[in-house]
Amino acid sequence: MKIDRSLSTVGFCLLLMVGLPLEVGAFSEEDLKTLSEVGECRTCDLTGANLGGTNLKGADLIGADLSGANLSGASLPVADLSGANLSGSDLNVADLRWADLTAAKLTGANLNGTKLSGSDLSGAKLTEAILTGAKLVEVNLTEANLTDADLTEAKVTGADLVGSNLTGADLTGANLTRANLNHAKLNGATLTGTILNGANLTGANLTGADLTGASLYQATLRDTNLTGAVFCATKMSDKSINDSGC
Repeated sequence: MKIDRSLSTVGFCLLLMVGLPLEVGAFSEEDLKTLSEVGECRTCDLTGANLGGTNLKGADLIGADLSGANLSGASLPVADLSGANLSGSDLNVADLRWADLTAAKLTGANLNGTKLSGSDLSGAKLTEAILTGAKLVEVNLTEANLTDADLTEAKVTGADLVGSNLTGADLTGANLTRANLNHAKLNGATLTGTILNGANLTGANLTGADLTGASLYQATLRDTNLTGAVFCATKMSDKSINDSGC
């Protein structure tokens, strides 16, 4: 399937001639050309490629290596990036709505303001990823690894985070209304001002988590481990305020 791109084939070739992407990394020029022409490049080497602002809607990039690539502002809705390596890549304000990122590697990736709503990130590795202000509405993050990730002010409403690892993650001001965090690991996480209204925290581990100013109204806390958690101006499930840690 040929992708809808703002760059024509001629324009793309000119970019190669002037060396715009060539300044970035040791990717395969042939793989980049294939992606440009047919919108499919499975297991391609696009390490460090400059694809900022590119329209890659519906692209097939299964297993591709995009580590360190510039995808800032790129349009990738419904793209297939399952198993792809995007570690250290720049996806600032990129559009990845309804994309398949199953088991993708996004360690240390910049996803600031990125649109990920409806996407599948099950089993993905997002350790130390930057997701500040990201849109993750109804995203699938089951069994995903978000250890030490920054989700400050992220919108994660209705997301599926069953069995996910959010150890040490920063969720300051994030909105996780109705999120499913069944048996998720949130030990040591920063949840100051986090909205968890109606969230399912059954069997979740919040050992040592900071819940200062958080809202847990109507949240399910059955078998939740809250050992050492900090409560201060925290709205509990029954709407009472817990100031025990102030």
